[in-house]
Amino acid sequence: PFDGLLIAASLQRTLADDAVGTAAFGGEKTVVGADIQFKAGGFTAQGEFYYSKAIAKDTFKETKPKGGYVAVAHLFDLGKVGLQPAVRFDVFDPDENTKDDDYWRFTLGANLHVAGPNAMVQLNYTRTQFAQKVNDLVLLNAQITY
Repeated sequence: PFDGLLIAASLQRTLADDAVGTAAFGGEKTVVGADIQFKAGGFTAQGEFYYSKAIAKDTFKETKPKGGYVAVAHLFDLGKVGLQPAVRFDVFDPDENTKDDDYWRFTLGANLHVAGPNAMVQLNYTRTQFAQKVNDLVLLNAQITY
């Protein structure tokens, strides 16, 4: 409906009788997902959400993972290089039936595009929390596409 807007959704429903346990998964599984992305000029915003429910055939144990992310970035054209500040927030709950197992991550960073889209240097600060523990990390990456 709008230039630069992309919306997608998915639904998966599985009933399997040929395997047992949760590793090979025999039982019932439902996954619902949605994605949205908007691009205009150098601006990009995107997000994803999914929810799943699985019931193991042999134990009848139910797990309900869910999660998603939201990210925003803007690419500034500075002549021969591009500078792209970005922020992202992720959240994941491996099983909403289990207490205190939520995972979240906040990332603040910048990408320096040095050869168009083919070479980039990234500097990110990431703060992660899982099982009531917090971890701070600074990452420097180089990416080359050919």
